[in-house]
Amino acid sequence: MKALNEPDIVFHRVIFCGSIVPDDFRIAPFRAQLGPSPILNDCGTHDVLPVLAKSVTWGYGASGTFGFGTAGIHDRFSKFSHSSYFSRDFVEEYWLPFIAGGEIRETEWEKVRRTPPYWQSLLSALPLKWLPIIGLAAAVVSPLWGLRSRMEVSQKVYVGQWVGVTNIFARIHMINDSLSERHFSVAGARVDLPSGRQETLLLEGIAQCNGSVPQTQIITVAPASRVSCDYSFVFPSNTLPGLLFDINNYLMANAANVQNAFPVRTLFSAEMMSKIRSSAQADFSAEPGIWQMSITYLLSGEEHNLKVRLEVSEADVRRLKAQIDYAHTGLGVLQHWKYMAPDGSQAFREVKAVPVEAP
Repeated sequence: MKALNEPDIVFHRVIFCGSIVPDDFRIAPFRAQLGPSPILNDCGTHDVLPVLAKSVTWGYGASGTFGFGTAGIHDRFSKFSHSSYFSRDFVEEYWLPFIAGGEIRETEWEKVRRTPPYWQSLLSALPLKWLPIIGLAAAVVSPLWGLRSRMEVSQKVYVGQWVGVTNIFARIHMINDSLSERHFSVAGARVDLPSGRQETLLLEGIAQCNGSVPQTQIITVAPASRVSCDYSFVFPSNTLPGLLFDINNYLMANAANVQNAFPVRTLFSAEMMSKIRSSAQADFSAEPGIWQMSITYLLSGEEHNLKVRLEVSEADVRRLKAQIDYAHTGLGVLQHWKYMAPDGSQAFREVKAVPVEAP
């Protein structure tokens, strides 16, 4: 076809066979170069290669299978595949008469041929050439496809207690799968206990986010990245604030040394210990079984919900309750020692968190 762009070249009786010239080719712009005879376009109704050329590449057509269907081009059909035209018999019977005298002989197949099969027409129409580009685009976008910016709770959650008040410590991942900056914040939380009791959780604070202390409860996450923060939630208590006030007055009145922890000493009087144990036992609400924790959070101003199941065993509850037994030392009572055990460890119980799928 490039030869037609050379005006000095003149053609005499042109034959196409197995053509992949675009279907919209017209001879009018090249009439002076092609002479009075029509172009003879031999089409193979069983030739799938022109169909594939049109479907999977650019700049080609299925004219060698379906014809051009336009003036100045004679479409002749044979029951051929792509290379069947080059037999001696076909050349002598059909091509030589055309080249010698411009005679176009009808083939036997043209008398009986039917409409092209549906699959050929469909294959011709399918833009398969776009599949590699779509595949490349999918490879780039696939990390983001099907995902959404969201919060997730780590599989390990820690449960503790402070003078009987239950605490839940959870590492929450803020995942931004979008291509723009997103802002996360916890708006509220609650826990449903096995007994059916529901407790509203208070956000005690955020210990750290990716190794640093956040300056605000609104966490900004860059595009296609995540930030992990350690959150502390506490069960509500009507008695703890007043108890802590009394403990502070007691320590000041007795000039108690609370700079260092002494696991074997008795820091409080019997009367104060009675008040501490009474408050702790009243507030202690941890129970074995499945706790369902629900967190409401804002994602760039839009409200979302996150639910996880916490698996708390009877052993976990016993160990939490036993911490009240060493309250006389100040461990587990004073705010800067509230999660410290006598052996120097942190008095938490690790429990498994299982995500609850949204209905």
